[in-house]
Amino acid sequence: MSPTSRNREKKIRESAEQLLTQVPVSDAHNFIVSRDQACLIGEAVLTRNHKVLRDTLGGAVEQLEDDYDSFGIEDLKSEWNAELTRINGREVSVLDCVDAPDARSSLDDSLAQRDGAPKLELKPITHVKLLETIIYASAPEGLNTFNPKYATTHRYRKGKSNIHARALNTLERMCEQEPGVRQIREKLLHSDEHPLDSYFAGLSKMRLAQKAYADIIETFQSGRADAKRAEVRNLLDTSNGFNELLGTHILNWEMLPDEILESPDRNRKIKQLISERSNNRKKLQETWSDERIDVLFDTAHLASSRGRTASIYISNTFDGGSGLYLAAVLSHPLDDEKFLAVADNPLKDNALYIVDEQLTEFDQQTGKQYRWRDVLGVHKRVARARGARRRYHTGDWSELPKAVCEYGGDYKLAEQKQKAHLAESEKAVSPVSNYDGLLAAIQRAEALSRRLNIDK
Repeated sequence: MSPTSRNREKKIRESAEQLLTQVPVSDAHNFIVSRDQACLIGEAVLTRNHKVLRDTLGGAVEQLEDDYDSFGIEDLKSEWNAELTRINGREVSVLDCVDAPDARSSLDDSLAQRDGAPKLELKPITHVKLLETIIYASAPEGLNTFNPKYATTHRYRKGKSNIHARALNTLERMCEQEPGVRQIREKLLHSDEHPLDSYFAGLSKMRLAQKAYADIIETFQSGRADAKRAEVRNLLDTSNGFNELLGTHILNWEMLPDEILESPDRNRKIKQLISERSNNRKKLQETWSDERIDVLFDTAHLASSRGRTASIYISNTFDGGSGLYLAAVLSHPLDDEKFLAVADNPLKDNALYIVDEQLTEFDQQTGKQYRWRDVLGVHKRVARARGARRRYHTGDWSELPKAVCEYGGDYKLAEQKQKAHLAESEKAVSPVSNYDGLLAAIQRAEALSRRLNIDK
């Protein structure tokens, strides 16, 4: 062995022991290495022993695997959109990269790692979740099989690929791409403060990709791909506020006019009403679903036949988008002063919302429970926080009217909410007592100040 090689080995061993034991937990990793582990890693780097490296970092990787499912689309969406905006050079969203040709082309360049294309710079969970989300969101409707190689997506292919196939093959490559030890060796030789971060990120991405890949296969082969596609696109949509019950818009509600309500061709008239104000009539034609409107009317008719009051409402804030929400509002089975609302969008790839006014949260300002208009008239996240319950269009939806009308309320949960609210109200400090406490504190401070001046 030459002197240069011996010096390099010595440098690697010393750097491993010194650097790895001193580096605190960073954003790039979730582990702390002991001195014994640092020595083992140094030897493993010298001998290219991947098993020792995998075993040493195994616990940290398993922790990421355990955390993977706890991260939802809403938790990561803003980070994804910011990164996709960076590689596109203009503001885009995940759905833009799935549906819009220009944004999709930029993402394809990045995933294919073409010359000059910026690489995605995301942490392991965020990166793998993005690929998994794109795969579901771009899945062709009616696809009940899983074949990741159905489309050619060669890395240096000049033509653009189907983004669904591109994301699948990117995830597939990630499953097989085990990181090498050279990157650790070079960082130890140059006394890099984070010599393991790149290796750990690569190992984590490989393991998380394998987990996501297995889940995707199971979803497609079990026939749940369409439902998953609708769910994912629903969570991603922030464009006009209708796919996710309103996005950043406020929905105002009004009763459906009698001339539409009583018309034998009501669905056509509702569609015509929206079409006149829509800025995307093509999408309206392609995604319209009469069945969703029929379900709401069937719910109202069945409730009326059972002696309950029932009305159909329409949101009047859809002049800037291609959709709207309709709501069947029924009298509550347990309280004549409260209502049960079922709201749905007649365009496909949307969720249905149910609001039980006995189970909504309490307004801290008024001390009263939110009514259905308060819940279905705010930002989507606020709506869910106030008590809106979301359901996706899977299974036999013709059974929904019967299920809604047979729902007898949940008096036990309603009672618990009332008791919890009363308990919180009793704990609240009144403005008067709060003022009295502040005044007493000021008087004590003044007395102490006078005493200190006298002592001087």
